[in-house]
Amino acid sequence: ESVQGRAVLLIMERLCGRRRDLSAVHVRAALELKPGASCALPYGMTAKNGGEALELFRLPPVPEPAELPPGGTVCFGAWRVALDAAGPPGAFSCRVRLDGAAQVTAWRPGDRLTLPGSRGSRSLKRLFADAGIPPEERDRTPVLRIGGRAAAVPGLGSELSAGDAGVQVIFYKE
Repeated sequence: ESVQGRAVLLIMERLCGRRRDLSAVHVRAALELKPGASCALPYGMTAKNGGEALELFRLPPVPEPAELPPGGTVCFGAWRVALDAAGPPGAFSCRVRLDGAAQVTAWRPGDRLTLPGSRGSRSLKRLFADAGIPPEERDRTPVLRIGGRAAAVPGLGSELSAGDAGVQVIFYKE
């Protein structure tokens, strides 16, 4: 075991507060990153090769789900989501059919959207990747759910079934 490897393991341990579930596999994955690449590690840690140095950091916790009342605005981490309300210039906006309770959450495995112009539904994981949204940002990107189903995501779009009907949804960062 190299001094470099032991140092990385010690930093990981201090960063997450425990050593359990941290192994040589994680240390090796961090040390073998190519410049500009990153990898997810246990306990919300991320390793990134900045070219000159290896960066290890913890991401903020995933925001809690929030109910979104008609005409209301909720906070989801750095994001604000407004339903049938105005937002700042440059905000991402779309229309959704409001046929159930509205809630803002993180994405979940199995979430799917059928976007206008697509050939059927696609997983949010795939849509995030296609849009270039890095894995470390995906859990902190709000998903508007109507009746428990994903209906709109900023940067991706809204469910095709909404059409032009429905209410305006605004996503923006403060």
